[in-house]
Amino acid sequence: MWKVYEDMHAGTRCIRAAFLALGLAVPADLPAQDAGSVTGSVADAQGLALPGATVVLRTAGRVFVASAVTDRGGGFALADVPAGDYLLAASLLGFAPREEPVTVGPAGADGVAVTLEVGSFSQEVRVTALMPEV
Repeated sequence: MWKVYEDMHAGTRCIRAAFLALGLAVPADLPAQDAGSVTGSVADAQGLALPGATVVLRTAGRVFVASAVTDRGGGFALADVPAGDYLLAASLLGFAPREEPVTVGPAGADGVAVTLEVGSFSQEVRVTALMPEV
């Protein structure tokens, strides 16, 4: 009978060790506790939504953090952004690009509104060639 108790006790120790190992295994890609999201919209000077605008979030040192493309309503969302100060750049063909400072707290930054002004589009093509020697 004592042998049966020892065998059961050894099995319990193995199960406890397995649960402890599983409990200590934490995925490395979990977001930081102080990470939030940045949400907002991009519109033109008349307040009309601009779908398809590119939104890029960078640190003050110009290090890329996140990017998104605005949806049909001009909205965007950037998830898992660590708390800190950033520059949010928005651009769309035909509009002048714009950069806005954004501060992200632990709860994130909601309602960031970016207004793009109509830009001028000019392109110059210069072709040069040498005459072949005859």
